[in-house]
Amino acid sequence: MVYCRYNMAETGWNCMNFEATKELIDTLSPLINVKSLIISTENKDWKGRPYQSDLVMLDDKNNICFEVFDNEIIIGYFTDHIHFEDYSFELEDGEPNYVKRAKEFLNKLYTLSIRYYEKYKGTRLVSEKYFFVHPDCEEENITGVIVHRLMLGLNPFAKKIIQIKTWQYDKSKNTFTTTQPWKPDPNAIEVIKIAGKYIEINENSGVYTFTIWHTDYDDYYGMYYWVPMDNGTASFFDKKEKAIEAAREILKLS
Repeated sequence: MVYCRYNMAETGWNCMNFEATKELIDTLSPLINVKSLIISTENKDWKGRPYQSDLVMLDDKNNICFEVFDNEIIIGYFTDHIHFEDYSFELEDGEPNYVKRAKEFLNKLYTLSIRYYEKYKGTRLVSEKYFFVHPDCEEENITGVIVHRLMLGLNPFAKKIIQIKTWQYDKSKNTFTTTQPWKPDPNAIEVIKIAGKYIEINENSGVYTFTIWHTDYDDYYGMYYWVPMDNGTASFFDKKEKAIEAAREILKLS
């Protein structure tokens, strides 16, 4: 394999096979640290035969990657992948080409939540589905349904179970997680992190209050969300230091 690394002293990426690779990386540059990427520029197929492409691994743990060929882009994510092929000869005027469609998909992958449905028959996985979740909670089917071949001896009376998990990219940790990224209140005058929880101090007309945030698990969506602690809010304090002290005391007792 031949690898390509970002070169600060020269022109950045200067060893890729295809211009489309740079376009995709530029799309991701506001979202991830692209300078840490390593691109494989000479690869082998499953039979060990060499071929030329740009394979960019974005998140090895979750199989987030893309591979660029001269007329196709394949984006991998978790247990699935999607193809974007060059059908420019079939496109109507104004329709996005395959590179633009791949860029739009990567942007959604890193900015929207990804909801994952697993369907089991007893203990055996029979199908999977992935959806992008838009801010209005609408689900957009990504690539269809992954159907697994049923194994011999499958009990036709086995209970059907659907498990749901929601992934979201956490820029601060540079990985996909099932914990919703922390987003502080922009109006808070001070934020203090203690043992995985956050104390937010707010002020209004010289009166101080606090809110303590922690994560709570949603069984249905399979994701941790940031919510206020049941006893993590208080009335009013005449000094910020008193509000902080009261919040810290609650955390000690919890």
